[in-house]
Amino acid sequence: MSRRCEICGKTGTAGRSITRSGSPKYKGGIGLHTGGIAKRRFNPNVQKIKIVVDGTVKRVRVCSRCLKAGKVQRPMARPSQIKRSEEKEAARVAAEAEAARLRAEAEATAEAERAAAEAEEAAREAAEEAAYAERMAKKGRGRGRRDETSAQKPTEDAAATVVEKPAEETVAEKPAEAAPPADEKPTDEKPDA
Repeated sequence: MSRRCEICGKTGTAGRSITRSGSPKYKGGIGLHTGGIAKRRFNPNVQKIKIVVDGTVKRVRVCSRCLKAGKVQRPMARPSQIKRSEEKEAARVAAEAEAARLRAEAEATAEAERAAAEAEEAAREAAEEAAYAERMAKKGRGRGRRDETSAQKPTEDAAATVVEKPAEETVAEKPAEAAPPADEKPTDEKPDA
């Protein structure tokens, strides 16, 4: 029996198996020592599977790398397997449709509840506003608006009360100290008094 991939031709390679003893130095030991070397063989991961070759199904050995890369075409499923997969797919589609219907119903009820809550809130606010207006009317303080004409034009009394600000006075600069005459020399001595 040849352990060889019939797609890429991969075969086993020769190697060695080294037996070591001791504890590694990084773990605090004195180091690893070789105890023995034995020849061995590294075999590829070859699987015996059915593939389609020139329209016919054959059983061949293929390595796992070729399987993962999709270099082989697997045969179609048997009719019984196809029927089972179709039944599973139909059941999955029906379950998704039922879940979508339930979601739509839940959204509709939530929207109706939200609309009812908004209407109730608006009615409550209107009732509070009416009660407040009634209380203010009893006190004689109505919530009346200012007259639009008075809001646009200030009255003559208001114009008379506006006072213009006086202009700010500038601070006069101090005169610079007078320098001594050129013919006199400054002295540090104090005059006798």
